[in-house]
Order: sequence, then C-alpha cells, then structure tokens
Amino acid sequence: MKVHECAVHSLPSDLSPVVDAYEHALLARYPAPRYMPGRAAPFWKFLIAAPEWIGDALVNAIMPELKPSNV
Repeated sequence: MKVHECAVHSLPSDLSPVVDAYEHALLARYPAPRYMPGRAAPFWKFLIAAPEWIGDALVNAIMPELKPSNV
C-alpha cells in the first residue's frame, strides 16, 4: 500500500477538533503558536521536541516505505 493510500485510510471521520483549532486560531485574541488536534497529538509533540535522530528512527520504524532509497 502506498503512503498516500495509508494516509487516506487513517483519516478520522470526525474532523471537528481540526475545525475547532482553525476557528480558535483565526478568532482568538491571542492564538496559540501551534495547534495539534487529534489522537496522535502527544506523539507529534514528542517528535517535534525530540532530537532529529530519534524522530528519524521512529518514523522509519513506523513507516519504512518513507525511508530514502539512496541510503
């Protein structure tokens, strides 16, 4: 299965957290610097804060089809 097909099949049916985040970002007097709605938000927050080599290792372990072929 290709990466984009996996992404489409893993989309949640309820997009209201995303819509709520957009609404808050547009209408709030002091919007947050970053919004991460959804179940995977804690993972992505960790991934952004982690050193690059840890993030690369985790992403390659989870989605090996994204690993560059020239490495």
